[in-house]
Amino acid sequence: MAEYTLRCDGSAVGIQIDGVAAFLSNGVITLCDIGISLDGTGAHNIQAIRVDGTDISGIAVNSSFNSVIQSGIFKNSGTGIFMAGDNNNVSSSSILDNLENGIQLEGNNNLIVSNEISRSTLNGILIGKADGNTVAQNTVSMSGIGGANTAGILLELLGQSGNVIVGNTVFSNIDFDLQDNNSSPCLNSWVGNSPDATTSGQCIISN
Repeated sequence: MAEYTLRCDGSAVGIQIDGVAAFLSNGVITLCDIGISLDGTGAHNIQAIRVDGTDISGIAVNSSFNSVIQSGIFKNSGTGIFMAGDNNNVSSSSILDNLENGIQLEGNNNLIVSNEISRSTLNGILIGKADGNTVAQNTVSMSGIGGANTAGILLELLGQSGNVIVGNTVFSNIDFDLQDNNSSPCLNSWVGNSPDATTSGQCIISN
């Protein structure tokens, strides 16, 4: 994008990527319904992009094997990154001040690693109906609404399995830092997260 800004009129998708293995970098997308929609076969690479001011989500990941790297997802009215596809990677990005979730996982076998996620109105990272995801080495802070069943990292009550939440730094989230709404048998792993994190759920045995 050569450092240009794409500005919507408050609606529509800013950039929709179909096909396979597209590369998008180095620009700003603002004031859309959805900033970037990753569709088609997938294997797209998003790098050094800023998305802000969207109504639904900053980036919607609907296909598989995509990467979002070193990007900024700021001040969106919906969720920062909504991931419905499988085998995607979000890394080394800043996801700040979004009015719903920072990242919402609804796909399988995704990798969420080394991101800064802060001041999400709902959850920093929400794991919905999603299996086999790895959420590792992220910093998640200052998210949630008091008394609204929110957390820095929240695993919803949906019987998921194989998710690994490991090595995250979590602090100052309003209700809890880590929350797993599922009960025994515990089919997901919480390992090596901040030892002083506030937690909710019998499946978070050890941080």
